[in-house]
Amino acid sequence: MQDEVNKFVEAYDPIWLTGIMVDPNTGEVLGMVSLPSGTKATVRNNAVQNIYEPGSIFKPLIVSAALEEKLITPESTFPNPTSSIQIMGATIRDAEDNAKGMMMTPQDIIMKSSNVGMVQIADRFSKDKFEEYLRKYGFYEKTGIDFANEPEPRQQPNSKWDGLKKYTMAFGQGIAVTPLQIAMGFSTVVNGGNLLEPTFVKKIVNEDGITIYDHKPYIKRRVISEETSAQVREMLYQTVEHGGGVNAKIEGYHIGGKTGTAQKSGKGGYQRGKYILSYCGFYPVEKPQYLLLVVANE
Repeated sequence: MQDEVNKFVEAYDPIWLTGIMVDPNTGEVLGMVSLPSGTKATVRNNAVQNIYEPGSIFKPLIVSAALEEKLITPESTFPNPTSSIQIMGATIRDAEDNAKGMMMTPQDIIMKSSNVGMVQIADRFSKDKFEEYLRKYGFYEKTGIDFANEPEPRQQPNSKWDGLKKYTMAFGQGIAVTPLQIAMGFSTVVNGGNLLEPTFVKKIVNEDGITIYDHKPYIKRRVISEETSAQVREMLYQTVEHGGGVNAKIEGYHIGGKTGTAQKSGKGGYQRGKYILSYCGFYPVEKPQYLLLVVANE
C-alpha cells in the first residue's frame, strides 16, 4: 500500500492521502497508510483523525437503507430527463450527463453515480428514518478503534437540518466523517449487514509466549439484511464491470466498488475546482475478504 500511495503522491501531489484495508467480516485493519509523514509532533493519522465529506461512495449506504426499508426495490425506476432536479428551491445536478434521459433503477443510479437519482431516493425517507440509518451505520459515534485521538463525530440531530441537508447527504455532501468511519460503514453494506468495531491488534503475547489477548470480532449491531447486502454487492460489481468503477476491473477477479468526488467546502460555500477523491472497493464480491478505501485531498 505504501508503494502504491507513493506513486500516486509523485503523480498528483495531494494535500493529504490515506489508504485503509480491512477485513470487512472481522473489523481487523490489515493495512493503513497516511501521508504526508512527519515527526511525532506534526503528523496526523488521516485515516482515523481527518474529517471530510465523502461524496458518491456514500450512495451505496443510502441505497442499502432504502432497500432495507422497502422504500425502493431493485426494479424501482426514477426519471432523469435533464440531469438536474429542483428540490427545496435548489437545483441539484449530476456531475456528468451519462444518465440523462434515462428511467434509472437503483443499479443505474450507482453505476452512473446520479445525484438526481439519489435525491429522489432520499425523498422517500422521513428525516427521522434517514437519521436512524446514519446512526446505525455509526456516523454519530466513534468507531472505537484502538488508536489515540479519534475525534468526536460532528453530526447534528435532524431537528437542526435545513430542508436541503437530507438530499445532499444522500450523495455524500453535507455530512462530515472520518475515512475509517466510511470504511466500516461500507464494510457493513458488503459483509452481510453487520457494523463491526475496527481493531489494529490481532493478539498480544507476553515474554513467556502466552497469549494474553486474542481479538474476537465485535459486532455493534445489524444494520441491513443479508439479502439487501447481496443485492448491493451485485450493484457494486456491475459498477466495476460496466460503470464508473471500471478502472478497478482486473480480469479474472470479481471486484465491487464505487468512486467518490466531493467538492471541498470552504468559507462562503463549496470551492470550485477543488475536490476530495475517494475509491472504495472490495474482493471477492461473493464473500468479501478485503475492503480497500483510498482518499486523496485535491
